[in-house]
Amino acid sequence: MFSDTDSLNSIVDDWRDNVPAAVWAKYDPANALHLQADTQKLPEWLQMALNLICCPGIYSYYLVEITTSRVFYLGGDVKHTFGVTDGELATHSFSELVNLYIHPDDQIAFNQFVQKAVEFGLAHNQGRTLKRTYFYRQVTADGRNLQVMHQGQTLFYDQQRIPTAQLEVIVDVSHIRPPDALPMMTLMDMVDPENPVFFSMTLEKPEVTPTACPLGTRELEIMRLLADGKTSKQIAYLLNISPNTVNNHRQHILEKMNAQSTVEAINLAVRNGCL
Repeated sequence: MFSDTDSLNSIVDDWRDNVPAAVWAKYDPANALHLQADTQKLPEWLQMALNLICCPGIYSYYLVEITTSRVFYLGGDVKHTFGVTDGELATHSFSELVNLYIHPDDQIAFNQFVQKAVEFGLAHNQGRTLKRTYFYRQVTADGRNLQVMHQGQTLFYDQQRIPTAQLEVIVDVSHIRPPDALPMMTLMDMVDPENPVFFSMTLEKPEVTPTACPLGTRELEIMRLLADGKTSKQIAYLLNISPNTVNNHRQHILEKMNAQSTVEAINLAVRNGCL
């Protein structure tokens, strides 16, 4: 399941070669590494790695090429866990995924967890057997707040045992974790199954100053209906106003939220407490 850099490059090249030309044509070649054909069969090494991951809910996964922060081999229910399609998610780097989808109040905790995992792995020099699990809130592109369990493990190393690629699995555990649960992390090193090394860390809830919501009462009404999936015509009927008035409010919402789309505006509204 683990390999060196040459093998990783070979795997990525093989994966790229199996993506249909029609798919490549939709994207800039610079982002080609990110894409995955829906019909592609999972390689045995990836299937083995996923079989060792605990998934008590709807999940998605991707691999990260550490030196470039690019993602590849996306799979699972990306639409549920991120609110976008595989192709849309694939245009982002790993750091962008953190900034865009992890709840702003949990991002500091996540970064501290990652740093602690790096320190822990270096101290024990057992990165191959180190299993990382993070719990935090994720905000999807369509405005949903999820409690997620993020599991990660390094799969590839270079000749100097420096990690080159890692598997990341995002599991929706909203049904078993309270919506206000604090971010936490667990690390387990199974190099010796009879004497596993375990580490756990939970961060206290930070003091957060709420961001003032720039939307008026009517705009909030319309925003909530948009978040529920209503169209302008449906909103006009429910609020007894004209569709043109609804569209004017929608334009004002985008301007006030400094958003380029309704989905982005909903996401921002959830993040700053408007919704």
